[in-house]
Amino acid sequence: MGIGDKILNKIDELDITQKSFAEKLNISYSTLNGYIKTNREPDFETLKRIADALDVTCDYLLDFNPKNPKNISASEFTLIEDIRTLSDNQKELLFEQIKIMKKQNRK
Repeated sequence: MGIGDKILNKIDELDITQKSFAEKLNISYSTLNGYIKTNREPDFETLKRIADALDVTCDYLLDFNPKNPKNISASEFTLIEDIRTLSDNQKELLFEQIKIMKKQNRK
């Protein structure tokens, strides 16, 4: 998943329009659309503002993890980010579900 997909997914998660997100960043809608469609790349300052506004890291947007010994895929990284937003009770439920699925896979 590229930077454009990640930006779009997070905008959707926040339930805001691309136009309002562009306004929040003080950039034009067409500029944001270029980032989403990967026709353009944001400069460093804009990248930092996008990451801050989406409550993610620049590394996440760039798919960069220098300390990733197992080469976690973008979808796995997204899953980790999503898990971190869950409550402790929700995490426990999720981990129980994972245990059940692992047992089913062994059969």
